[in-house]
Amino acid sequence: MDNDTRWNSWFATLTVLLKRQQPSQLLGTYYSWQQYVSPDDWDTLKQTAIFLQPFHQVTLETESDLATIDRTLFMMDILIEYCEKSK
Repeated sequence: MDNDTRWNSWFATLTVLLKRQQPSQLLGTYYSWQQYVSPDDWDTLKQTAIFLQPFHQVTLETESDLATIDRTLFMMDILIEYCEKSK
């Protein structure tokens, strides 16, 4: 799904998947699927979506016609600091 023109596609994919977590878990239980998403996997997916959310927000903030280079650079600095704190 991720490609050269679709920024934040992983965030969008995870957001949809997490909204459908409960039905997915019920199907896995009902059909006794051996390959299913474990509770730890769901936690990892949630944490990944939480981590990616600021990138999505910054993209929305800087993609408009009103965006300026100084605002974009400021947002990049915020994201760099965010990544460093997330280590």
